[in-house]
Amino acid sequence: MQKPNLRRHLLTAIPKLHYPSSALKKIFLDRLLDSRPLLQSAGALDHFCAFFAPVHVESSSIFVGHHIKANKWFPPGGHIEQNELPNQTVKREAAEELRYRIEDRNIVFFDLSTVPITNRKEICTAHYDLWHYFLADRLSFPFDRGEFYEAGWMSFDEAIKKASQTSVRLSLRHLKETIQ
Repeated sequence: MQKPNLRRHLLTAIPKLHYPSSALKKIFLDRLLDSRPLLQSAGALDHFCAFFAPVHVESSSIFVGHHIKANKWFPPGGHIEQNELPNQTVKREAAEELRYRIEDRNIVFFDLSTVPITNRKEICTAHYDLWHYFLADRLSFPFDRGEFYEAGWMSFDEAIKKASQTSVRLSLRHLKETIQ
C-alpha cells in the first residue's frame, strides 16, 4: 500500500477551495513547493495542522473549546502526523478529543489560515491550518478535559466572538456562510 502524499494531496486540493483569498492560497502553495518538511514530527518549525468544526444544523450551532495549551477558544484539531492526510488527522483528533467517530465522506475541507505562534513555551513558529467541518448528529461530546478547560455548543456568532485569533474568526465566518 502506497503512503499518502500530503504535499501532492494539498497541491491538488487547495486551488479548488472557494474561501481563501488568492494571496493566502499562494502562501500555502509556495510553502508546499518548498522542500522543507511539512510536519512538526519531521522537525518543521512551521507546519501543517487540521482543524475541524462539528456543526449541528438543527440548532445552528458549532462545537468549540477553550484550549488549555493555547489558552484560546477554537474548534478541535491538531498536528498532521506522518503518513496522514488531513481527513485522517480530523478522524484521529475527533476520536481522541471528542470520542466521536466520523467517516471520510462526512468531512468537508473548506478554508485555510496561517497563525504565527508567539507562545514562548512552544517550539514551533507558525501553523498552516487546514479547516474542515462535519455535520454532527448529536449534541453531546465527552470532550478530552486534558485538551480543553471547557467546551460546548454555541451559536456561530458566540463562537466567533469568543475566538481571539483573527484567522479563527475569519474561518468561522466562512463556515457560517457555508452552512447558512
